[in-house]
Amino acid sequence: MSLVLHGVPKYVKELASEEAEEERVRARRRLRAEQDAEYQAALLQDQERENRRQQKALRAAQKKREEEEAAAAAAKKEVALGDRRREKAAVLEAEPEPGPGVTIVRVRLPNGEHRERMFLNTSTVQVVYDYVDTLMCFDVLSYSLLSNYPRVVYGSGSRDMTLKAAGFHPRVSLFIQQCVDKRSSQRRSVNCPATLSDSYPSNLSQSLKRYHELQKELYATPESLQVHCSTLEATDRLKVTGRFERDIHDDG
Repeated sequence: MSLVLHGVPKYVKELASEEAEEERVRARRRLRAEQDAEYQAALLQDQERENRRQQKALRAAQKKREEEEAAAAAAKKEVALGDRRREKAAVLEAEPEPGPGVTIVRVRLPNGEHRERMFLNTSTVQVVYDYVDTLMCFDVLSYSLLSNYPRVVYGSGSRDMTLKAAGFHPRVSLFIQQCVDKRSSQRRSVNCPATLSDSYPSNLSQSLKRYHELQKELYATPESLQVHCSTLEATDRLKVTGRFERDIHDDG
């Protein structure tokens, strides 16, 4: 009986020591889980910051490309306008003196200005186009002439008509209708490549919730941290595993 009573304090002491050791193990697990959650939160923030940087760089590159394309298009247009003015000025018939066979054509330009010129009523509508093409204040490459009352568009099929046959004689007021290039009016879109954050939760709260749930598993088994690490990218897994090994070494 005395031996039994003598062994009780020793058993109680060993039990208390085991419980204390288990509590230390649990504390280490909690600390590692909290460190891992903090690390993952910081990693996600870095990835989101990198994603924003990449998006900003893409937008800047797209803007620069559009500006360069616009500048190139403007330069090309200016060259085309200059060539057209010179070519049409070289073939444009001289303006006739006023007379019964002369038609007065008044053209309203897109900028609100008006130009007026006399033509023989036997001249064709194409001659009026040639005249408009020579104007320095006119910078439209593709257009049609039209009248308002009645509204008639004198397109490519009307250019061979005489001014008299077209109803311009003795006087007519014409307007400019610009032709829109559908291809140039379409807006270009850039498909942004996948960024680092595409493989991770889209916001920080979801990520933290996920890692808090994983903490419960860490309390159950020391190997859970290594299992969790296997879900990370290779470089991140090495970082977390290295911390785990350092913690074990420090605890020892």
